Amino acid sequence: MSWPRSRGLVLLVVLALVFVATGCGRKGPPVAAERRLPAAPAGMSATVESDSIVVSWTVPRTRVDGAAFRDLAVTKLFRRAEAESEPEKSAMVSRGDVVGWERLAEIKPDAPAPAMIAGNTVRWVDRRALRVDQRYVYVTTVIDSTGRSSAPSERLAVLFLTPPRPPEARAAHAGDGEGQL
Repeated sequence: MSWPRSRGLVLLVVLALVFVATGCGRKGPPVAAERRLPAAPAGMSATVESDSIVVSWTVPRTRVDGAAFRDLAVTKLFRRAEAESEPEKSAMVSRGDVVGWERLAEIKPDAPAPAMIAGNTVRWVDRRALRVDQRYVYVTTVIDSTGRSSAPSERLAVLFLTPPRPPEARAAHAGDGEGQL
């Protein structure tokens, strides 16, 4: 081998070693992609109103690995109607949706309407084809700006009941120190 050629080979090996030794990007141990997923939403709650179910939940502030979650792209809310005797159906995410569940909402933080967002709490009013005496189960997911979806939240089961009827025509009559209905 000639001197210039061997000198070039040595230079190439040294540069390769420098590149490998210094690495690129963030310093620290490598992190598996599934640990960079957003944490699942938490704190799901609901209230039943006369013609709707109001569902609220908290968007996570961290990822599964504990790093801050700052790039929320969308929150999705899913619903499933279940009979009381029916076994619980698990919520499994595939391609950003929960398999076998109806997607009710896709809420973007910069344009959340008709949802309401206050801090990290999201509130959605569900009026879509509700049936009285039906049990509805809700889960939610969050997706980051790269398209990675969180695991579904805990299931929230809500029984949509008819509101009580107002009392029928009643009249009050004053009496001797007493009232009668």
